[in-house]
Amino acid sequence: MLALKTANALLSVQLNGKSQLALPKQVQRDPIKGFIEHADLIVVSAARR
Repeated sequence: MLALKTANALLSVQLNGKSQLALPKQVQRDPIKGFIEHADLIVVSAARR
């Protein structure tokens, strides 16, 4: 959750049993409590330049 508060955070997520790199695109928070309700991620490829 701390990484989603930082701009341009590169996250490591598990997709289909493989580790992938992803950037958060949009994070939706509860307006009262501030908890993260939903996060949209963009998968990035380290091979592409």
